[in-house]
Amino acid sequence: MFKAITSFLRKRCIKKYSNDIHTGMIPLSQISNAISVIDISENNWQNCAKKVNEFYASQHITGDILFVDLTEEGIENNIPKDKIILRKNLNIIGKPRRKKTKYLLRYDYDIFISLIDQDNFTTKFISNTIKAKFKIGCKNIDDIFDIVINKNKETADISNVFDKIADFIIKIR
Repeated sequence: MFKAITSFLRKRCIKKYSNDIHTGMIPLSQISNAISVIDISENNWQNCAKKVNEFYASQHITGDILFVDLTEEGIENNIPKDKIILRKNLNIIGKPRRKKTKYLLRYDYDIFISLIDQDNFTTKFISNTIKAKFKIGCKNIDDIFDIVINKNKETADISNVFDKIADFIIKIR
């Protein structure tokens, strides 16, 4: 019974907060701002964040990174509180609390890059809520993303997945 109620509430929540922006591939020349989401429970997440920032700077993109930590115990980090969603910031169905939701909704981005390799409600909510013209992910979740670069032996590390995504973005004309 609880599972059915939770499922109903989650579907309603996604419907309420989802945006109606038509997404699709856009060339690098049309990308001026971006947001990436990184799961800090991934190995080498700090290196990935560094690569994301370097890519944004090299391509003259105004970029932002949102970090997610859904582990029970939380991972020690020095990330500003407004840039991270922790498990304790979620309500009973897994939606980030209003203060965090405002952060997700405040801008329209040209590109959204999800570096979260999990299929859970919080990931779906974040991916559906962020307003972006072009969405790239590393896990296929309900056809949210325009492009999905899956992890494999070659890209087992999240920073390697980002390298593949960056290479792909550069090739779009």
